[in-house]
Amino acid sequence: MTGTPPPPIFPTFPRELLLSYDPLEFVGRGGEADVFLCGVRPGDDLAAVKVYRDKTIDLAMRADLTDERYLRHVPRLLGYGNTPDVHGVAVGWEAQEYFGCGSLRTVMSGREGFPEAEIREITTELAACVAFWQSEIRYNHTDIKPDNILVRSVAPYRFVIGDFGGAVRNTASQEIGTVLASHRYMAPEALQARRGEPPAWWSVGVIVYELFTGRTPYHDLAEGDIPAVLRQARPFDLSAIADPRWRMLVQGLLTVDRDSRWQHRQVTQWLTGSTPSTPTLTRRFEPITFAGRVHDQPGELVLDMQDRWTLAVTWLLEGNARRLADWIGRGFADLGFDPAPLERLGGGGAGSEACHLALAALAALAAHFLPDRVPRYKDRVVDDAGLLCLARGTVEDARTLRGILESGVLPYAARHECAHRRMCPDGCRVLGRVADEVPRTVAEVVGRLSWLRPVIERHARSLGHDLPPGGVPAAGDLCLAWSAAAELTLRPGALGGFLARIRKVKSDAPWWIRERRAAHDADVESVPGRGRIVVTRLLARYAPVPVPALVSAPAPRRMYPVTGAGVRPRPPEGVGEKARRAGRCRRFAVPVILLGLLDMLGSAAHPAGPAGVTEPGYASARPVVDAIAAGIERSGLSDLGGWALFGMPGLPGTLLCTALLATAAVVASSHRLWRRPRLRVFAYRAAVVLAPLLLLRLLATSLVPTGLGVYTLLSLLGLPAGEA
Repeated sequence: MTGTPPPPIFPTFPRELLLSYDPLEFVGRGGEADVFLCGVRPGDDLAAVKVYRDKTIDLAMRADLTDERYLRHVPRLLGYGNTPDVHGVAVGWEAQEYFGCGSLRTVMSGREGFPEAEIREITTELAACVAFWQSEIRYNHTDIKPDNILVRSVAPYRFVIGDFGGAVRNTASQEIGTVLASHRYMAPEALQARRGEPPAWWSVGVIVYELFTGRTPYHDLAEGDIPAVLRQARPFDLSAIADPRWRMLVQGLLTVDRDSRWQHRQVTQWLTGSTPSTPTLTRRFEPITFAGRVHDQPGELVLDMQDRWTLAVTWLLEGNARRLADWIGRGFADLGFDPAPLERLGGGGAGSEACHLALAALAALAAHFLPDRVPRYKDRVVDDAGLLCLARGTVEDARTLRGILESGVLPYAARHECAHRRMCPDGCRVLGRVADEVPRTVAEVVGRLSWLRPVIERHARSLGHDLPPGGVPAAGDLCLAWSAAAELTLRPGALGGFLARIRKVKSDAPWWIRERRAAHDADVESVPGRGRIVVTRLLARYAPVPVPALVSAPAPRRMYPVTGAGVRPRPPEGVGEKARRAGRCRRFAVPVILLGLLDMLGSAAHPAGPAGVTEPGYASARPVVDAIAAGIERSGLSDLGGWALFGMPGLPGTLLCTALLATAAVVASSHRLWRRPRLRVFAYRAAVVLAPLLLLRLLATSLVPTGLGVYTLLSLLGLPAGEA
């Protein structure tokens, strides 16, 4: 639908959605989104529109869920996407079919208890719904609760899962990750960020318990106190359920050991009247012990190693890297982990090189087993925002950033899901660019400094200046080089701040003047250009300050005029400085271009000149045009303008000159399209020449076509020339 959206009724409802949906009622506010009851434009259909707060949605998952085969337990999606909210921040939204029966919470509210037959029907349908998501759709849902179970009908019961925030792909690599769930329905292992199929069946057990008793097992605890009880992993008191067979079902579903917990197969057997056996704990491998803690899943182990990274580095360097690679290869060969980062450690080692290898191995483990978590190096976040904070931080932050880049951690960090994953389907392109270009930029800096070092030292000795003990540059300057290169790679717009600091250094050393001009002319989008900028930034502290002349000394011969006593002449401008001011040509070029356009309009509309104008409205304007033309002819400007463009005919000459002047103005004013500073300076000078030339060309015709152009424009606008 097109057109201007009507004014919003609800302030938080995105304006763009008003073209397709008419909000009628605010339904409620969930943990992640606001829900509105809306009418669908055009028509009378109703939809539940969910607008997420401060987050976008996974469009690929929504596309999967639109499959018609999934409608049995998935709501029909009428639309979805990401759109700016009322504050301009991109947020996700989705429109679902409207469920008049509400949710399972609606069915349960206000009722003291349910008949056993109804509980059996609800349990059967709920188990079928969860199993359908896990086996058919291949998604695990971590936030199963009555509020998220929507009821399509009550006779018979038909359930769908309407909240997609806690849904993740049912794959081994997604076994560990962020869990979105209410604590009252959360399995104990979810506190350790463990996902998979078992946590959903724990939530089913809590719902069945609530159907019998009218409350959850934690009804007497505050929401914030429940995690402490879950960590104790103690069994529940199920005496409130009098029927021993129903108690067996709830006990099987609320088993603390996830490997022994009842799932769909056991629930189906129970519903058919059988007595299922409790699954025994079977392992293909022995668990591994790290720093006093036993782990049987790689994701749990890697999460623990990240939290205690100092112990993890020591543990890997003590010879456990090879044992860990063998453990993953024996028990989890189907996960496809490449053991090469662990095998590089060999039997251990010591020193900074071995520490870097251990941290890179830990990053490789996290990228494979925890891909949806934010990458980390030691205790620092390694994403584009985290790297920028390190680049702009202290000297210690600069050392940390150098360690991240030199240890090889960044290519593994780029494999994690990033904030802009829609543009980076195969890994974070921003981190990949930093990992590739920053080391090459630093190599450019080192090569340039090796050539400049003897030049700077000779100049310093000639002035009698002392040099740092370690030479030029100092040892700590290389860390700053990594920071500066990373900042320019992540944010090219930081160039202005770099150049401002460079301009503050007032030195007449020849090598400094040469480097300063090179930095002004450098292209920040290229690796060599960033290298020249970083070199100049590092050497600013070594540029010698000129010694002021004595009062009795004769004044040196000035090459530039002085505007006042004691004012030093400005140094010659570099090409970069001139290019940044080339856009000033718009001040005089734009008015002349407009006059040229009016002149061409008048010449094209009235080839015969004023004699061909027959409209009565021109009569009042004719004396003014004749007077201006006579004045120009008497002044001689008409004869002078006739030589413009070597006597080319009127309309073609004006067209050529106007086009050339417009092109020169655009090139001189553009900062993004034309990054060559010399080209912009040339365009500025061309505009300076072409603007007077075009003005003389207009004067050659006594401005008569220009006046006709004004008259034609007013006529096209429907305004008579006489009224103008």
